[in-house]
Amino acid sequence: MEPVVDGVKTGYSRSSWERYLNGKALAPRQAVEELARVNGVETTRAPGAP
Repeated sequence: MEPVVDGVKTGYSRSSWERYLNGKALAPRQAVEELARVNGVETTRAPGAP
């Protein structure tokens, strides 16, 4: 299963997502939350997490 990666929907470019998903760069938290949002995944943070 491939995640939906759309720069228009997330605000991050396709090339940025390629770097994040291939481990060449660390994705910012906001990018990960946006990816979850466009894929219909609810995000929650563990108690005490920053």
